[in-house]
Amino acid sequence: MLRKAHIFHHNDADGRFSAFIMYQYLKKYRRQYRKTKFYEIDYVQEIDLDTIFDQDLIVFLDYSFSNKRNLAALQRAIKAGKEIIWIDHHKSSEEALHAINRDGYGECNMDNLNTFYDNMFSATKLTYTWALSHILKNRDRADEYLYCEMPAVLDYINAWDLWKHDKIEKCEEFIYGLEASPYSPKSLAMDIFGSNNYNIFVDDPKYIEKMNAWIESKIKIGEIIKADRMSTYSKWIDKMAFVVGIKDEINHTTLIGVAMNVNATSLAFMDLYNQYDFVSPFHQTRDGYWKYSFYSHRKDVNLDYYAGLLGKCSELGGVSGGGHPSAAGAILDKCIWNGNYATITIYKSKFSKKTKIRIE
Repeated sequence: MLRKAHIFHHNDADGRFSAFIMYQYLKKYRRQYRKTKFYEIDYVQEIDLDTIFDQDLIVFLDYSFSNKRNLAALQRAIKAGKEIIWIDHHKSSEEALHAINRDGYGECNMDNLNTFYDNMFSATKLTYTWALSHILKNRDRADEYLYCEMPAVLDYINAWDLWKHDKIEKCEEFIYGLEASPYSPKSLAMDIFGSNNYNIFVDDPKYIEKMNAWIESKIKIGEIIKADRMSTYSKWIDKMAFVVGIKDEINHTTLIGVAMNVNATSLAFMDLYNQYDFVSPFHQTRDGYWKYSFYSHRKDVNLDYYAGLLGKCSELGGVSGGGHPSAAGAILDKCIWNGNYATITIYKSKFSKKTKIRIE
């Protein structure tokens, strides 16, 4: 009997490749799911799971339920007994899983919720590992396959999403080339291998050769794009960069950073990335929210903690926040970097002892 599946994935390379791998898995090994629909989403978008309750399978990939309304929708789906697969690597997802149990959903039939979480790997690698463990009928020991050899493209996506660009040569160039033209979970097999019948879980020398050639083609395009962007980034820094700070009175820590009102990654800050404790590109989205990103080269800085606090701050209209220790983000109603030396102060309320945030 044909069954229907909805795949929700984040709107970046990690999310799209995760969805591509899941689509390959369902098509090759769970063939009853012939009707598959993809939803590319950002964390701030509200998901109304009530409208898709006629689906037999709901999949979330590279998606953090840091938005409380979306977490409530997930909980309703779990309680309704829908089969759900959730694979992610954001710290806020781990917290959400604890919240589900804390709210009493552990008393329901949780066999319908299949999760795989590890913040040391990209969602793409986690999805591949999860699928492989099911194919090999060793589903309860998926983590054993995390260190096995995987298709080369997964290493590029993993290094990029975890901000470990220096681990793979030409990683930045590959991503620039990849993002230069549209791609989707359904189109990737045709783009890379020239065939929709390719099985990414089976080693085949001719397909490995095709993948390597595809990677090289993207790198060549990316090299041209990178040279042009470096010139643009230099102009941005001259005109828009300004100093900001995070003052953590609870942990007695002060971080000095630099911010720019641009829709970009840490690469836009060039050498400033290594000169400051953190960098923070930010911009206003079409729906009026302020989206902030935080990146740091320091191994002793946990940006996920600060982004998570911002995302939960009602005074700032926090919608969501979190990510990884060295790369995180928050979505707010208000602008926090409102001028040179703008500072976020983290402190404890004298009366309630709650963690509070003050913008100075």
